[in-house]
Amino acid sequence: MGFSWGYSRPGQLDDGQSAETIRRAYEAGVRHFDTSDMYAAGHNEKLVGRALVGCPDAFVASKGGIVVDSVEPLSMHVDGTRAHLTDALEQSLRRLNRDHIDLYYLHRLDSEVPVQEQVQVLAEAQQAGKIRHIGVSEATVEQLAAAAEVAQIAAVQSELSVWTRDPLKPQEAIEDAEPLSVLDWCEEHGATLVAFSPLGRGYLTGKLDTSKLMEGDFRTWMPRFTPDAQERNAQIVEALERIADQRGVATSQIALAWVLGLSQSTAVIPGSRSLDHIESNRDAGTIRLTSEEMEVITSLPEPVESRY
Repeated sequence: MGFSWGYSRPGQLDDGQSAETIRRAYEAGVRHFDTSDMYAAGHNEKLVGRALVGCPDAFVASKGGIVVDSVEPLSMHVDGTRAHLTDALEQSLRRLNRDHIDLYYLHRLDSEVPVQEQVQVLAEAQQAGKIRHIGVSEATVEQLAAAAEVAQIAAVQSELSVWTRDPLKPQEAIEDAEPLSVLDWCEEHGATLVAFSPLGRGYLTGKLDTSKLMEGDFRTWMPRFTPDAQERNAQIVEALERIADQRGVATSQIALAWVLGLSQSTAVIPGSRSLDHIESNRDAGTIRLTSEEMEVITSLPEPVESRY
């Protein structure tokens, strides 16, 4: 669980192997590493910190604002108070063994605390040199507009893939203003839309066998991973597979290339447990889909069932 949050239970993965995989990713040219203080209740940050010792050019992103009440069973809540965010950042710096974090996100916005007040805490930490860039995760356009009143928002993390296209949908957010999608907002404000789960939590690889999921894997209770939903959503993967076969590349690479081809403002952070997957994901960045291929994928029907 310390390496790939949500796909296993504590103790099922070997820490040494996880740290080694992170290190090998760095050696393979990967520089952007994304973690959070809630992943395995902070253990993931420790692994990243351990693996990246002596890697000064590694770009480390982390997040705060979600409190893990219990790992087993998983229970959590959002806390965007000044006291919590200040302490969370300090704890993340300690676990990561760094004097600053390159990109620090509000992992979720606290509905009980004004957005501006939550971002202000990060702005002050930025001024103090503890974080380089400020990000927000899973925010609406209206929330992003409020956040931008306080500080420059460098990155917005949202789930985005052929499997989940919510960040591409216009939102009626600001009175008398033209509806914008989250991606539109990022493009207008010079922010990067960082897509998490760009492979649809593994489904878009075309290789996922749900019968082999580890105990504790949260996909076992997600609506889209029921046998019926997977069968009905198969046409999405089949379309990606046809393009991949024509190009002689992996289906997963086509799924990533589609996200990257949407805009110069998109980036992807696929999770990986093996060096082969890491290298395949890295190389997806060299694939440029044609406008016809982009249109074929974009016109695919939305998947059935909700993502959670």
